[in-house]
Amino acid sequence: EDLAKLQKKCDVAIRLREFRSAFEALPLVNEASVEELIHKLAEKNDVNGGEYIHSVRFAVSGRSVGPGFFGLLKVLGKKTVLARLNNFLVGQGKV
Repeated sequence: EDLAKLQKKCDVAIRLREFRSAFEALPLVNEASVEELIHKLAEKNDVNGGEYIHSVRFAVSGRSVGPGFFGLLKVLGKKTVLARLNNFLVGQGKV
């Protein structure tokens, strides 16, 4: 799945901004906290959690598939994930 295909399924920039805001507020980044965050965002915004997972995975890794999403964010760490999200959004002109 490339970015064009992903953008046909959801508004990637909106999902990334929503995720970034909530992710910044997480006191602890681990698989359980990120999974709970995704579920809460999906419920709050009445969308499928996959919209966040696929958008964030693409923004932070440049790939649509790869290692487990929650573990990926844990390994990258909060600072790196936020920097990559910001870089992606700036590159897309969607800050």
